[in-house]
Amino acid sequence: MRNRQLSATITAVKSIISCVATGALLLFCLRAAASDAIHFLNPDFQLGTVAANTNVPLTFVLTNGTDATVKIINADPSCECTTVFQSPSEIPAHAVGKFDLSFSSARSSGPVMRTFSVELADGQVITAQFTANVLAAGATNAAASEKNSGAPK
Repeated sequence: MRNRQLSATITAVKSIISCVATGALLLFCLRAAASDAIHFLNPDFQLGTVAANTNVPLTFVLTNGTDATVKIINADPSCECTTVFQSPSEIPAHAVGKFDLSFSSARSSGPVMRTFSVELADGQVITAQFTANVLAAGATNAAASEKNSGAPK
């Protein structure tokens, strides 16, 4: 009789442990999915070759895959050479928000990488970046190609 009670107790405890472990795994997966539910469609934007002293428009799109509206606290480029022209104050559930920026190449030369961060009301900071190769003032695409190919000038 005692062995049957002990066996029944062990079986019940195993079931409880299995349920708790499954619940913990599910909670972990849900949290991981929620953290990825708000993201930039293209977090690594390539501008290519940019002439000196030009303004280059670019748009970052932030996707809200959650069931709640996301409030935007701040949209911040990493340098003064980038200006945010349009930024939503919130993004509805299962929608996108567009951030229109302009990069000025006036103070840059050669390869550049800049970041753009969006701070949400819940404290999350989502970051994207863009890169460009800024030609020196007076250079042309042909001159840049010749320089990169190693051909004589």
